[in-house]
Amino acid sequence: QLSSKLLKVLFNYYIKGDGNNRLTPYGGYRTTWWTTSPRLRDDLQEICIKMGKSANFQLVKKKNETIKKIRGRVIKQEHPIWVSNLIIKSNTPSVYLHRNRRDNPNTKNREEWIDSHRGMVYCVEVPNHIVYVRRNGKAVWSGNSGTTGDVAKKLGRKCVMTDIKPVRKDIIRGDACFCYPPHNVQLVILHPPYWDIIKYSKDRNDLCNAETLEDYLRMFRKVIDNVTPFLDDGRFLALVIGDKYSKGEWIPLGFLTMNEVIKAGYILKSIIVKNMIGNERGKGIANNLWRYRALKDGFCVFKHEYVIVFQKKNVGLPLEKPKVFPRMLGKCQRHFP
Repeated sequence: QLSSKLLKVLFNYYIKGDGNNRLTPYGGYRTTWWTTSPRLRDDLQEICIKMGKSANFQLVKKKNETIKKIRGRVIKQEHPIWVSNLIIKSNTPSVYLHRNRRDNPNTKNREEWIDSHRGMVYCVEVPNHIVYVRRNGKAVWSGNSGTTGDVAKKLGRKCVMTDIKPVRKDIIRGDACFCYPPHNVQLVILHPPYWDIIKYSKDRNDLCNAETLEDYLRMFRKVIDNVTPFLDDGRFLALVIGDKYSKGEWIPLGFLTMNEVIKAGYILKSIIVKNMIGNERGKGIANNLWRYRALKDGFCVFKHEYVIVFQKKNVGLPLEKPKVFPRMLGKCQRHFP
């Protein structure tokens, strides 16, 4: 909870007591520190990013590693040792593609390639879709796994992306109840908040701020009624939704919202269960904690969400479209020519 200024004071005095400032061949200083504590290592790395800098670390001594022998007696390392380095200048996010030795072994080839992957692919969900990730001791800012709009652009498809609190410039800021494309579409993908599990904004029109389940479903139905006139007959709507567990009760948001879409005149075509098993690895010991709570309090830890596909009925006549506000139409026109 300290300010950046106070964190700098704390960090500087820590380095004076248990760190090192070494002169580099380039005339500068390299700040390093050593520790056997993973928690202290991680806390100092967090302090560095909150100071406006960054840090990486690497393992220099493994546990039970032989250090040396004294008169025939083997001296081993009792705890692992990490060394950390403060990064002051190279903190601007950038993309660097390493040398592709399969094509140009003597040059830095900046071409991309696709590799086959066998195993799990993990995804995290945070309100601003920006996470600080670390691998092999190096921490960087990263985005989530992308949006449907990114895929549409790569495929050369026209699309409109809206959000009540956008985090990217190519996403239109607007309430899905009142945001209209300039002409008809052939596919609608909805990924609403799972009620109040994550508070994405303080906007009272945001579904995550619905006070009751009835309010949530009523607001969700308004979204369906808004997009339906712009979806061509016989085309599809996909809903990505998950359930909620609260106060000992399973709330089936997936099936409740599915019923709202069906009542709006859609045909249910498919229910795809997205298996999220494997994500508990990211929780570390918290996974065991949730398992203990589930056994103790008698509830189920679910690891799935739904992708529900609907088809709009062929009504023959176009539905009456709501009045389009010129300001919103202009925003959509830039993204959907």
